[in-house]
Amino acid sequence: PGSITKIAVSWPTSGNLFGAEALPVGTENGLDFAIASGNSPILVNPATTDVSSATNRWDIVSSGNRVVTTIVGTARATSSAISRETWWPQCSVSINGSTVTSNKCGEGMDSSVTDDYMVFSSVPAKLNLMVSADAAALAGGLVSTNGQGFAFGPRTFAGTAFEFAVSGPSYDFNNAARSTDGFYYVCVPSNYLSGSFDTTPAEAASAWQGTRDGSVVADTSFQTGTCGDGNSGLVASLNPFGYSSPLFAIQPATVAAAPAPVAVYTGPLPTSYSDRTPAVGDEVTISGLRLSTITSCTIDGVSAVISNQSADSFTITIPEGITTGLKNLVISSSYGILTAQGAFTVTEAAKAAEVVVPTAKTNAGSFNGYIAVYAKGHRGKTLSWKIAGKWFKTKITSDYQVFQRKTAAIGLNVKVDLYVNGTKELSKTVLTR
Repeated sequence: PGSITKIAVSWPTSGNLFGAEALPVGTENGLDFAIASGNSPILVNPATTDVSSATNRWDIVSSGNRVVTTIVGTARATSSAISRETWWPQCSVSINGSTVTSNKCGEGMDSSVTDDYMVFSSVPAKLNLMVSADAAALAGGLVSTNGQGFAFGPRTFAGTAFEFAVSGPSYDFNNAARSTDGFYYVCVPSNYLSGSFDTTPAEAASAWQGTRDGSVVADTSFQTGTCGDGNSGLVASLNPFGYSSPLFAIQPATVAAAPAPVAVYTGPLPTSYSDRTPAVGDEVTISGLRLSTITSCTIDGVSAVISNQSADSFTITIPEGITTGLKNLVISSSYGILTAQGAFTVTEAAKAAEVVVPTAKTNAGSFNGYIAVYAKGHRGKTLSWKIAGKWFKTKITSDYQVFQRKTAAIGLNVKVDLYVNGTKELSKTVLTR
């Protein structure tokens, strides 16, 4: 802690990441890294950052056919909860309405040790980027905070407040309460301020306020600064604060701390699809917000089987009995019915699907910078798997076994195919974490 950490990554502006079958890059229907926003446990103050600083810097610069993302700041200790069963740091954070849901972040621990988890402290040096055309107004935004888990809130994307949640254990590994070691520095871009609030960074600096869990935090400070894309922005900071899972919002002082139920849509919201031109029988992974509330989906009135459902993604199988062409996806949840217009184009007519009754299981997931594949009930067989176009092969030696591979980037959808003795058992798109 206290040392200066530098991260610089050069991203392409065209082509494909991780092979021809993986993620397209570019300004048209691809990943445009020039409009990235991010979060990091490294302390960076955007009010004083500039491209010449050797100790405090956040910028996104285009150079030739590359986009270079650079972050330089002070390393700070972060406390994390670790499962005694797996010895993996596990933490996921989501926001439903004004409620923060934290899972395996240690937020419920009342000391540094429980029956299932313990707390350890580390000095991470990482940068998590979000690249989405739906969040283009947030380009160059940064949240610098030392939580174990982080998530943007729905009010951020609705343009009613810059909302985010931070989660982590309330105790460090020495069993000391983390009541005064939390910090955040936020850079809210001028494009977001003008488009959502018709204001400037200078005007917002004198008229905005910060809230925690709906209550005003008087210690929140505001200045003007420069966000990562080189444009001006509003810099809000709070140092220190305590844990375990606070929901913060930066907003005009005249706006109520919590939105009225009728003012903000709080139901499931799909934002992207892994395949826009699937055939009958294909799997499509849908990403978005509050997707764990979905109860059923239909296409042309035909039910689609849902699998791998979580707060930010789920997978459907394109059902038989539908025709080819542009299709709407009708989503039912406890909030009612939402129709996603023109969700995808079905490219092939219905075809017979082979029914396979599984006698064993395989699965894939991502955690802490790794992609993991799982095999259960396949002892003695050969497991082959392809991750983002790269093949791996090994012998399964136990009834339940996990194999890990380091991932090249965080926050990207990567296709994983699993084969047992040469037979495909699983094809899944995994969001790297």
